[in-house]
Amino acid sequence: MAIQWYLMESPANFPKWKRTFGVSDDGVVFLPAGIAGNEQAVLLSASYDGVEVAQDFGHLYVSATWMAREYPRTAEICAAAEKYARDSGLLKPSAGTE
Repeated sequence: MAIQWYLMESPANFPKWKRTFGVSDDGVVFLPAGIAGNEQAVLLSASYDGVEVAQDFGHLYVSATWMAREYPRTAEICAAAEKYARDSGLLKPSAGTE
């Protein structure tokens, strides 16, 4: 699976890795695992669940959908990131939605 990485311009005071998100060629939005808390704990949880983990800028990124389900306090930001990717045309429409 190929992932295209994008950088949000704001909030500019956030570190670059925290403003980065990825979109895979199969439509998965990847967000920094660190926004859910301890990056290593998120990695262990994702590994246990068989969730793909990506790495960029020396940080780990996981599926926004998975993170919202497993770490509910991140659900709002995960939904916003997926909406941003969709509204920006970065996500291809799902089959049957065109």
